[in-house]
Amino acid sequence: MQYRRFRMIPLERIYGTFYKYRAFGEPDSHQRRRLRATIVDRVLYFAPPSKLNDPFDCYPYFTTSVPRTTTGEFFKHIDKHLGVYCMSRSYDSASQWENYAASHTGLCLEFTIRAGSSIHVYPVTYQPSRVEINIRSLRQGTRDDATREFFIAVTTKSDAWEKEAEVRILHRPNGEFEYPSDLNLTGVIFGARTSQKDSDWTRQQLEAARLTIPLARMEPDARHYLLNRVPL
Repeated sequence: MQYRRFRMIPLERIYGTFYKYRAFGEPDSHQRRRLRATIVDRVLYFAPPSKLNDPFDCYPYFTTSVPRTTTGEFFKHIDKHLGVYCMSRSYDSASQWENYAASHTGLCLEFTIRAGSSIHVYPVTYQPSRVEINIRSLRQGTRDDATREFFIAVTTKSDAWEKEAEVRILHRPNGEFEYPSDLNLTGVIFGARTSQKDSDWTRQQLEAARLTIPLARMEPDARHYLLNRVPL
């Protein structure tokens, strides 16, 4: 399958190691196909905001009274032209293993992005209120002003999500894209309940991709409500 070239939104960014929680899905499912594409074909799926699990995600509050059609057009524009790839700074979040990795039966992909990389990763800011945007000021300002306001809107979430420690790669448009060679898959972590069958399938994909990277498994701590990363 041919994928379109990666095109990032260039603004302030961070580097480091980040984690993508994933479910395996059924053998013929979109989840499984996309997981294989990420491992073997170096492809990421950038979801439109309407496909994210938070209905407030990427949708600011307009402080200026504007026609409903104007705000509707704004949201449609964002949904059509923006793609979001969400990751976390943490690999041992029990709630994320539960919510995003099919109740600990999935896996966590470890990506490393070093300083100087062409990849633009943005930290998510958490706050109790939605980002406010004044449409009139936005129209009267410079393009840089508009970009900054847009950037803040799509990298801010409710503080109810703060424990997820999310980071994002933003891309325009949304869809599936091959990612550059300086974004490296540097580890795979299986969940505490990942089946042997799915573990073996993952190893087969890594072999197909000619990737030799560390594997680990999350194990419940014997004393505390913690998950420990155990090398395999």
